[in-house]
Amino acid sequence: MARRRQSSLPPVPHADTPHTVPATRDADVEEVLEDIATHYDSWDPVLKEKWATGFITWLYEQGVDPNELGDQWNELELFIWFLDHQGAEVSEIDHLRDFHVSEFVNEFWRRKVLGPFSVDEKRQYVITVRDFYAYLKDAGVIDAKTYDRVQRAAEKVVGQAGELGHIRRPPPKGGEMLSAVHIPSKGEFKFTFNDHWLTLVCREDFDWDWQRTREAAASQPAAAAKQRLIDRLIDMARQTDGSYPEKFFMFADITHQDVREARDFFYRGTVEEINAWASPPEETEKSEQPPERKRKRRRRRRR
Repeated sequence: MARRRQSSLPPVPHADTPHTVPATRDADVEEVLEDIATHYDSWDPVLKEKWATGFITWLYEQGVDPNELGDQWNELELFIWFLDHQGAEVSEIDHLRDFHVSEFVNEFWRRKVLGPFSVDEKRQYVITVRDFYAYLKDAGVIDAKTYDRVQRAAEKVVGQAGELGHIRRPPPKGGEMLSAVHIPSKGEFKFTFNDHWLTLVCREDFDWDWQRTREAAASQPAAAAKQRLIDRLIDMARQTDGSYPEKFFMFADITHQDVREARDFFYRGTVEEINAWASPPEETEKSEQPPERKRKRRRRRRR
């Protein structure tokens, strides 16, 4: 039975009256739980199997039609795949940011999902994510603050009928990871925005000459920090016979704005290790704030 699609963000499933769960679960429920077990065979993603089965059971206990639970699981299954593509950005289930909710049904969908889907169908995927986080809150897995963040994001993305909203990521600070390469003698080499900007300047202004780039960095702000990063990139090139970091740009769609940002970083900026996309966001925001100065109280003189 196809689920009825709604034009506004519906409430979280909740039984108005206690829902009597039969001693023997519905065959449709058992079939969904079997599908979940198969999905998790030899795989341990961020979204754990016990949460997926708990969510489906929770929906059933709230009175959701068993015929609809297969749809709910299919939608959650795609979300699991999305989380797997986020890597270290969402290493814990409560690290989901508002822009991740937007990217799930916008950028990620365009790149990874085949077939025509209507706006209403995409909306339902976001609603299922919202409901899943409601279950996690009820189960004590996440706190109310995390759920409220996801709820607000869902409202922004699917709250308007007929269109999907977009939530943009905050501008990168420099420590955000763009890619990585495994070097046998060094392990994983993380390629951050700081590395990206330096490599782009090396390409655009110094014709891939890292030594000239390093010498030029000596007269720029934060010279020592930039030279340390350049030395790291030079070592990366040596360890990969020159394949990297150039290979990161093989399929990159570099714009004039990208070049301007890279030059601004190299010639005028400082080196920041802050990751504006890290989670939970409260910690990131705190780290970006300068320490608050305590105001000294001036003591009045007695006359």
